Amino acid sequence: WEKAMSTENPPAGAPSKFDCPDANSGTIFLVLDAPAAKDGETPVSHRFVDFDTTLAPGVWLHFHCRGGDGRTTTFLAMHDIIHNAPQVSVNDILVRQYLLGGVNLYKPPDDSTSYQYPFAVEREKFIRDFYDYVYAVKPGGFKVNWSAWVAHKTHKESEG
Repeated sequence: WEKAMSTENPPAGAPSKFDCPDANSGTIFLVLDAPAAKDGETPVSHRFVDFDTTLAPGVWLHFHCRGGDGRTTTFLAMHDIIHNAPQVSVNDILVRQYLLGGVNLYKPPDDSTSYQYPFAVEREKFIRDFYDYVYAVKPGGFKVNWSAWVAHKTHKESEG
């Protein structure tokens, strides 16, 4: 999945570090290898934040994962968080994504014996942590990357 699909001459204004298979149409593809169980994997989160924070206002985005549900909703929520936190709460963003047809990231399934349960718990924690990350670093222009923020948070939690 993480194959470079770039052209020699990306369209004007397109970030050169992102995959762009059709320079004539201005279409930019960002292919992220996000296994279902690891939505918040560090390199994926870094690439997504780098990409999403450089988009011009009003750009249309299309998100899709192999299954079309969990990872799609996760990245839609991440995009929503980047552009709407802190004015919109994480709970409101998660409910909005669910009401728009995504999976319920707001809470894990009631059946804790379901094979999906541990992934849903991990995904919910990731999204809530991602919101806290954006809340903390957005005012500074995202100069602190996700892994540095997580390491700092983990260090603080282990001390306290």
